[in-house]
Amino acid sequence: MALKQRISIFTKDTQFMASYLQGIKDISYELSIIDSPLDSTNLVIYTLNGLGVAYHEISTILLARETLIDFAKLHEKLIDFETLMHCDEPLGSDLILAMTPAASHRHHKVSSDNNSSMVNQQPKKKVIC
Repeated sequence: MALKQRISIFTKDTQFMASYLQGIKDISYELSIIDSPLDSTNLVIYTLNGLGVAYHEISTILLARETLIDFAKLHEKLIDFETLMHCDEPLGSDLILAMTPAASHRHHKVSSDNNSSMVNQQPKKKVIC
């Protein structure tokens, strides 16, 4: 009975989605070992209930379906959703935005062996999501 209580209060909190889902699978596996396995419906419901406010929209959509999604598909959708959420976050100040080619050319004077010449140099680019 302690395992069923544990899965009912298990939440994602600040862990990555992959860790959260692995925790759900671990508890489910432990329940099956003691001959008290969760059916697919309860496994999905416990998983969705532990997600928190940030996942309210996707949880509502998935629970409103005519036929409930299986855990493998739920796993895939939640990982994808988390990835999209992180791509929508504002970029940090330590990241460099990609520059357009017209703005990226810089001319620097380089001297070698007392000869001066102009050299085009392009800054390094980093593209995020």
